[in-house]
Amino acid sequence: MKKVLVLFNGRGDKSAQLTTTLAEQLTDCEVVEAALSEVSILAEPGEVRMWIDRLDQQLSDFDFVWFRNWQRHPEIARAVAVVLDSHKIPYCDTEVGQLQSFSKITEQVVLANHNLPNIPTYFGPAGTFPQYVAEHQFFRYPLVVKNPFGRKSQGTYIAESEEQLHELAQKHTIDYMMLEPRIDSDGSDYRVMVTGDTVGYVSARKIVEHHDTTDRIAVKNSGMIDPADFDPEIIAVSKRAARALNREVAGVDIIIDSNGAHWIIEVNNAPSILGGAKGRASKKVDAIAEYIQTSLS
Repeated sequence: MKKVLVLFNGRGDKSAQLTTTLAEQLTDCEVVEAALSEVSILAEPGEVRMWIDRLDQQLSDFDFVWFRNWQRHPEIARAVAVVLDSHKIPYCDTEVGQLQSFSKITEQVVLANHNLPNIPTYFGPAGTFPQYVAEHQFFRYPLVVKNPFGRKSQGTYIAESEEQLHELAQKHTIDYMMLEPRIDSDGSDYRVMVTGDTVGYVSARKIVEHHDTTDRIAVKNSGMIDPADFDPEIIAVSKRAARALNREVAGVDIIIDSNGAHWIIEVNNAPSILGGAKGRASKKVDAIAEYIQTSLS
């Protein structure tokens, strides 16, 4: 028997009625409904899993998916379409597959699908933390809790325990949360500025955690590095990450853990250009100008 999934902005009497009516018309098919906000995602290098707890089913188990409506959750819909495409599962409307990346959700799914070293990331309804995710070797407290739709560290916090995780979700009204392990590092990360097929500059940054106020994580610039003096493997990974997301101008944030492994934090599609000291801003503008000049020639 074939399995059909109908995805809605939200579930209710009308969605149930439509699903039942559709099931009556389709022979030898099991038809079920779900809300996009019920979709849970685990994205790690080389593997992406999506499932719906209430149905106890993976999205890869379905033979067809109908995005009945998705406009309230385009970020989740786009991420689902990426996974369906990778499994060659048909769906409609295919316009969902043409949407650009709106948020960290699609970004992490695409990076994982391209086997790039993204930090293992869980997305799901706030308050849910499936057992097999909790048992994952990477998901040990403290965890980084993010609002997947926030920007520039907005809605980024540290949870030291499961109790604090739930408190953060309630306090900051995070309905759909993003969880990552906190990478053990020297307290630094790096922004690799990719422009086309080159890297214009690398900036070193210090990670700042404000435990006394909001448990928020932020960064501040601490210096510029000539790309020629930076790890060539990280340079290559940064270029691949930007290409995977079709971003010709991108700020790829990289962190190096205590074992020397590098991880992609995120790929910014609108990295800060004029921020920072005058000299740093000048180098950033120079990199963009050189890329545009090359594109014009």
